[in-house]
Amino acid sequence: MHASPQRQRALAFPAPLVRGCPSTVSAFGFQRGESLPIDAHLEAIVEVARRSGQLVLDAPTGSGKTTRLPWALATALQGEVWVLEPRRLAARLSARRVASLLGEPVGERIGYEIRFERKVSKRTRVRYLTEALLTRHLLEDPHLEGVAAVLLDEFHERNLHADLGLALLTRLQATERPELILGVLSATLEGLDLSPLWPRVEVFRTTGRAHPVEVEHLEREEERRLPELVVRAARRLLREGLGEAGGQILCFLPGAGAIAACARDLEPLTREGRLEVARLHGELSAREQDAALEPTGRPRIILSTNVAESSITVPGVVAVIDSGLARMPGFDPWSGLPRLEERKVSRASLTQRAGRAGRLGPGRCLRLFTEHDARARLAQDPPEIARQDLTELRLTLGGFDLGLEELPFLTPPPAETWEHAGALLRHLGLLEGEHALTPAGRQAVGWPLPPRLSAVLHHCREVGEAHRGCALVALLSERDLLARAPWGDSGALPTGSSDPLDRLERLEAAAGSGFAGHRLRALGLDGGRSRSVWRVAGNLRRRLGVEREERGASPESSARLQRALLAGWPDRVAGRRAPRSERFVLADGGEVVAGPTTIVREAPLIVALEARREGGQGRSPRLHLASAIEPDWLIEVDPEGLVESIEVSWNEGGDRVEAFSRLRYGLIVLTESRVPAEEQPETAHLLAAALRERGLAALGDPEGLESLLGRLELLHELDPALELPELSEEGLWRFVEAACVGARSFSELQRRDWVRTLEARIPGPARAKLARWLPESMALPRRQKVRIRYARGQRPYLASRLQDFFGLKETPTLAEGRLPLQLHLLAPNGRPVQITQDLPGFWSRHYPQVRRELRGRYPRHDWPETP
Repeated sequence: MHASPQRQRALAFPAPLVRGCPSTVSAFGFQRGESLPIDAHLEAIVEVARRSGQLVLDAPTGSGKTTRLPWALATALQGEVWVLEPRRLAARLSARRVASLLGEPVGERIGYEIRFERKVSKRTRVRYLTEALLTRHLLEDPHLEGVAAVLLDEFHERNLHADLGLALLTRLQATERPELILGVLSATLEGLDLSPLWPRVEVFRTTGRAHPVEVEHLEREEERRLPELVVRAARRLLREGLGEAGGQILCFLPGAGAIAACARDLEPLTREGRLEVARLHGELSAREQDAALEPTGRPRIILSTNVAESSITVPGVVAVIDSGLARMPGFDPWSGLPRLEERKVSRASLTQRAGRAGRLGPGRCLRLFTEHDARARLAQDPPEIARQDLTELRLTLGGFDLGLEELPFLTPPPAETWEHAGALLRHLGLLEGEHALTPAGRQAVGWPLPPRLSAVLHHCREVGEAHRGCALVALLSERDLLARAPWGDSGALPTGSSDPLDRLERLEAAAGSGFAGHRLRALGLDGGRSRSVWRVAGNLRRRLGVEREERGASPESSARLQRALLAGWPDRVAGRRAPRSERFVLADGGEVVAGPTTIVREAPLIVALEARREGGQGRSPRLHLASAIEPDWLIEVDPEGLVESIEVSWNEGGDRVEAFSRLRYGLIVLTESRVPAEEQPETAHLLAAALRERGLAALGDPEGLESLLGRLELLHELDPALELPELSEEGLWRFVEAACVGARSFSELQRRDWVRTLEARIPGPARAKLARWLPESMALPRRQKVRIRYARGQRPYLASRLQDFFGLKETPTLAEGRLPLQLHLLAPNGRPVQITQDLPGFWSRHYPQVRRELRGRYPRHDWPETP
């Protein structure tokens, strides 16, 4: 933390480990256990906490902050002390440890509360609970009556629930409960300043008791499997004598799967009697977890997730093997559900892990990655609130009827992510406006489920499927219970209507057999995961007060559950691009391709529940979990998402406009029927656009059209006050488009007399003056009708044989004498012999010469001396 704005006290804890110091251990009623570094300072820390109400304790793992301080506060205060832990395993083990130090079973003065498990009583003074449970308690009891202090343990991990808890507690202390003591406990809070939120905060920082740890990296990247690297490292440590005399090797692995794989590869060492293997992760029973923390006096390797990094203390560790990996909270953008993602841990976590080997004496840490890899990692993991989906956080704030600006967040949520969360909650029917919850939202905020699954379960309850619905959301919230692909041993992929429903039916069949091993194998289910899902389903049923239903599975029941899945993923509706195609278009315009494991092979309309991008960017995600739906269900589940419209488009091959009445869900067409295109206002625009690409000449009378446009341009020059069509490029096409009304194909346009069609759209007075002033033709003495040539940007002219003008003394004019016509006087061969606007002058000055030249060439023609 920054030193300047916060009052800090450095506690120099003594280096030697003093075991069984009665005066210290028993000071707060502990009956057994070793003395820990924090013991000598507890009274001072408690006094500061009582005085300021805001406390930060930055102390290394193993110093006693999690087990000693809460009980010390409880003995000094009236009311319970709550300790918020980031993991269920840490909450359970911390409570068991402190209860054992007091010589009593957990659930008496020391209790714990985790998802679906609660061991507390009226005597409980210290309660360890997961951070997510704090918000549910605050929803039920906004003042936290009877709670004297709340401590946020391992706050440096900065997960979403910790940041929300800190904001809610800070607001509660500032507005309603000034006497409430708040504390932050961590193994490292470097760079974190709480003074903007807690102006009275006092910081205790400890140096702890640590011995040097020799850290060694791989020289180069290895292609071997992780279990092989672990076995090689364990053999090396054994050769060097580490692990003897009861010393333990702590091995950090990313998850339960990696732990199981490493345990199998370590079996030869176990059979040789050289090393015991223990496991430590959240999926184990309480008995197995306790056993992993009890030293046996024999060489042992403890295969652990990152729970042993800082949340709990593993005694007797002399060496660490570090994979550098962990499964951390993440978010699946496809399913919209939380998930654990395997990622490289930060440099701060690497330091924490290595430090576990230096508590008893100089230690060793073997890292299964290169030093370059270690240096390239993030210094610390960024707070989850800055990088995770915020849908659940926004739903929770709605439960408190609070807006974002009303909570003092240490790190404000990104605005774009916050808005996206609100849009999704409104789509799910859980939120109205900015932070008002719907009745469904008020139910969902109290359920231990992500918002999407809460929407599914709410719909299940509405249609009378709460019992099976609990199992459905349980299997979607936990790890996939399939032990093998759906095709089993036959290799033939079955076809079905829903991947989740297929798993649910398998689960129900396994539960009916008591999860017998042979039945699990036949169903292709993983036994441990299946039993875990079934327990979660039972806990949900008890939480919601759902009674057992006798009717069980049926086609009608399954259809109702499939509709419920749609209620949780209304934004993931996808339609098959074509019959038998593996490609689907999503309602938002994206695309997904059917993967090799989904059984939904034929349905034209689905909900895409889970998809993964494989093969790099640019490739469509592959669908792994889907459920078929019927179009009618959308009317029930998301009627606002349906849009009925008439859509008009140009058919290039048919040279025509087509119009369809379509019912769409996003970009997916559910139904369509043809309607008369000529009646749609967009049709004329499309026809004009097609005509514009080809030019007016495509209409069949380019000269006539050009003549009309030239006449209109000239009329505007002669009488600017007249109301005439605009003849700019865009104005012309608007004029043409208006004349396309009533047609639907190019052939219809070509059959029209476009000169008369366009003339008909000229206002009456202008049309009359156009005919009178600028006629299309004119009579000559020897020819009744000669076409006058008009063109835009040019003067009008009349072209005819010279003989046709004989007898005409004056130059013809237009616009009632205002505009002399240009005359093209043609020889018998059609070539002009003179172009003039002065016919009398031509007769007098030029005709005699022309007569002499042409009479000899064309003797059959009339060449009078006086024309």
